Amino acid sequence: MNYSIPLSTVPSATADTTPSWRWLVLMCVAYLLPGIVGHDPWKPDEAYIFGSIYHMIQSGDWVVPYVGGEPFVEKPPLFHWVAVLLAKLAAPVLPLHDGARLASTLFVVISLIAVAFAARLTWGPGSGRNAVLLSLSSLGLVEHAHMMLPDLPHSWPALRWPWLVSPPARGVCHGLVFWWALGPALAFLPKD
Repeated sequence: MNYSIPLSTVPSATADTTPSWRWLVLMCVAYLLPGIVGHDPWKPDEAYIFGSIYHMIQSGDWVVPYVGGEPFVEKPPLFHWVAVLLAKLAAPVLPLHDGARLASTLFVVISLIAVAFAARLTWGPGSGRNAVLLSLSSLGLVEHAHMMLPDLPHSWPALRWPWLVSPPARGVCHGLVFWWALGPALAFLPKD
């Protein structure tokens, strides 16, 4: 008996084994969307974060978040602002707390895009998709990506550095000057 595998079925060493962008987007959607809507705020963080977001919606005061009538300055307002906008946009379809939770998904998507571009600039074509898959496979992300957490924009300042030090980025930076100038200006908004 012959148990050999035909060579035509064995992938070559040079074959591109990274997923296509369509599959990657489908995997990201399948990872990020379930659990975002359809439940009340989770304790302990989501309840008080949504309280400050709800106060912004009701009062129109976008400068300082309030929780229980007291100023809540532990968390900077960037996440709150985006959550208020998304909650108002989604209000005809979703409850306010579910609409506000969409801000978490938005910040995770922005971070994954930044990870992909940084990996591509540093290690070449195809590595961005692998970096996104590695990011999605981290155990800590699964819980935090599905909660209202003002800490999610934390990664933005750190994700800019590979673009600065990568040799291919030096020729591309002319188009990114605005974003590089905006990054330090917004760095104080996520959290200390």
